[in-house]
Amino acid sequence: MNAYIRQMGLLIVISGSVAVMPAMADDLHPVKKDNRWGYIDSRGNVVVEPQYDKAGKFSDGLALVQKGDIRGFINEKGEMIVNLTYHEAESFREGMARVFEKQGLIGGRYGFIDRSGAAVIHPKYVDAGDFHEGLARVKRDGSWGYVDPAGDEVIKLQYDEASDFSEGMARVRVGGDWGGKVGFIDSKGGFVINPKFDECGDFNDGLAAFKEDGKWGYINRRGEAVIEPQFAQARLFSDGRAAVLVGSMLGAKWGFIDRNGKMVVSPQYEEVRLFVFGRAAVKSGGKWGYIDKSGRVVVKPAFDMADAFCQANIALVKVDGKRGYVNSAGAYVWNPAR
Repeated sequence: MNAYIRQMGLLIVISGSVAVMPAMADDLHPVKKDNRWGYIDSRGNVVVEPQYDKAGKFSDGLALVQKGDIRGFINEKGEMIVNLTYHEAESFREGMARVFEKQGLIGGRYGFIDRSGAAVIHPKYVDAGDFHEGLARVKRDGSWGYVDPAGDEVIKLQYDEASDFSEGMARVRVGGDWGGKVGFIDSKGGFVINPKFDECGDFNDGLAAFKEDGKWGYINRRGEAVIEPQFAQARLFSDGRAAVLVGSMLGAKWGFIDRNGKMVVSPQYEEVRLFVFGRAAVKSGGKWGYIDKSGRVVVKPAFDMADAFCQANIALVKVDGKRGYVNSAGAYVWNPAR
């Protein structure tokens, strides 16, 4: 989750007239109107007029937009910063964006551009992830490794699987895609937790989910089990809570535990999302709503889909196939529209 700086809605007086300070880029949210995409601020004011065929979220101060089948990047004023050039591109992260360059009729390779649009890592990888903590995972010749922003392969391409770095460690698999084991490496490529797990999630809040004998629990940064395997599924810790699935797969329900493994929100939901800024989207009776960290319902289930709240206290929801945004009280700041 990006860090946010709030300046929206700040009014200043200039020569007797009232002007609205421009919204910071990560405060802007994509909306669709008359079959075109633009951006609103967290009060529902249109900041970038709808004009694109597709529009992504802002990240690193830029947003990925598309006209026809070509993509580029705009800033919070709607100015085109990286021209519409790419058939495939992903959002900026840590000053770099992953792009795909077609090579031949069906093939292609991944590389990275900087905020000027210059290629800083030329396309040569069959797969790649975004930059996290100064490194990006890349794949070539069947193996994964890591590159730095200069394009140097600082961790040798040698793993069967690799995840993004999180809290100074990355999850990797060695010994084969199916029969191998999972461990964690540091930014130098040394193992800090030796490969011994069948399955693991990423570290967050100092804990990572792991699977043993068909059940999921959690390990600490030393690889020690601190919450014994007991759940049908277990997700990433976030905001001091982790979603866990309890019961048989047919009748199982989702609840939330704290870092000590205590069930703080009883298993009762059909589906859930991570806690972000103290709230989590939950699905009950086929509809999505929101709860706080104690399990109290703060927005009653009424949506067909609900995304996480951002720090500006609005969240993307869907009703009857239409996208809208609600505030922390569940009131619309942008009414659902196709």
